[in-house]
Amino acid sequence: MRRMTAILTLILATVSIAACGGGNGSTPPTIIGGGITYFVVTASNNRDTVSILPGNPVLLSGVAYDAAFDPLALVGDTTWVSRDTTIASVNTHGVVTSIAVGSTWVVGSFVPKNSSTSYADSVFVIVVGRN
Repeated sequence: MRRMTAILTLILATVSIAACGGGNGSTPPTIIGGGITYFVVTASNNRDTVSILPGNPVLLSGVAYDAAFDPLALVGDTTWVSRDTTIASVNTHGVVTSIAVGSTWVVGSFVPKNSSTSYADSVFVIVVGRN
């Protein structure tokens, strides 16, 4: 249910930004110490599950939203962790590299600057074999 709410939130925020002329160069408000209601991690295909071949990379990203579903600029530290590094590894920039056939969760955690509150979400990575 949490994942469905987060995805719906992301879609609504994207539609809202597009409807308001989101590409006008305006900068989202800066978070320092809080204001986050949702933190959503997605793969480059905007999904929470990604299938890749061994040796292929995929980029993950995290987006924070306030209670009104407005995107917030991330000012702080985002860390990335693979739950099974024999299947896929992830670097400090959120680039996942598949290693072996299997599946694992990759978690992105964000801590706003001057805050001790942590927000996290994950993507399920499936490394599929070659035909």
